[in-house]
Amino acid sequence: MIRVNKGGHRGKYNNAHTGKFHPTHPEKFKGNYIPVYKSSLELKFMRYCDRNPQILMWDYEGLHIKYKDRSEKPEKIRDYHIDFVIYVRNP
Repeated sequence: MIRVNKGGHRGKYNNAHTGKFHPTHPEKFKGNYIPVYKSSLELKFMRYCDRNPQILMWDYEGLHIKYKDRSEKPEKIRDYHIDFVIYVRNP
């Protein structure tokens, strides 16, 4: 869970913007929820994916990979969330 402070900031220094992204082309976004960006760089990339005609579909944190965390005793099974998955038109 991400703690969001007043003004849409998160984190220790209150300088990382976060918010909901509402795609202008929702048919391209394949997620089950409105994506929440956690940085201005993520917001820029979401806009790029939404506006680029070469990108057919995109998803945000929709793909999870399970892995063993061997740094803890006993080992724990954790999930790695891939930030973006995009499907691009082949030229």
